[in-house]
Amino acid sequence: MGFFGNMLKDEDYDDFEEDFEEGGKKKFKGRVIVISPKSIDESENICNQLLSGNTVVIKLLDLDSAISQRIIDFTAGACYCIQGNLQKVTSQILIAAPKTTDLTGDFLAELGGKY
Repeated sequence: MGFFGNMLKDEDYDDFEEDFEEGGKKKFKGRVIVISPKSIDESENICNQLLSGNTVVIKLLDLDSAISQRIIDFTAGACYCIQGNLQKVTSQILIAAPKTTDLTGDFLAELGGKY
């Protein structure tokens, strides 16, 4: 079975949901993790953090644009699989959040489009 098959087993996903459901309301237990990947290999760490219920701030500073795009694509796919959210803060900073975290607003607009 491939990487995603190992990462998203049904029983693991169900456990993840149960950890965050309490009386029909979502309860946030995760942390905010800042990751500055240096290669595509670190995408797995980003996805593992999301699967653990953590929100991830991804700083793509000083990376080749092709590598940055691959990391974004990989993370976007993981967010889609877990019904999470991926938002752009600046052209080189993103926030990836699991379903249990509400990301509201337009971060670029909030910053005045300066970045």
